Amino acid sequence: METTIEQSKPARRTRKPNRNSVPQKVKRMILAGHDNRFIINKLHCKPHVVYNVRYQINKQQGIGGLVSTNPIIESPKANDVPLTPPVDYPIPVPQEEEKPTLFERIRRWFRG
Repeated sequence: METTIEQSKPARRTRKPNRNSVPQKVKRMILAGHDNRFIINKLHCKPHVVYNVRYQINKQQGIGGLVSTNPIIESPKANDVPLTPPVDYPIPVPQEEEKPTLFERIRRWFRG
C-alpha cells in the first residue's frame, strides 16, 4: 500500500477564533445596559477603559454629557444696521529732512 503525501502530513491545526478585546467586551456590556461598576468588577479592567468606551458610544450617538445642552438663543442680526461710508483721510505728504549744517555737525561731534 502506497502512502501519499497528504496522508503523511500532520493534521493542520484549526485557527482559534479571534477573541474580543476588552473594549469590545465593554461595549457589548454597555449596550446590554450594565452600569460602569458592574462592568469593572466583571471584567477586572481599569475604570478609564469603561469611561472611554462609554464616551465614544455617546459621541457616536450624538449624546453630550450627563446634562442636556442649553438651548440656543438667537441674537438679532447685524444686517439691519447700515454700514458707515468710508472716511477720506488726507494723503500724507512726504517731508524731506534738511541736512544738518556744518555747525550742527561739529556741535554733535563734540557732544558725542
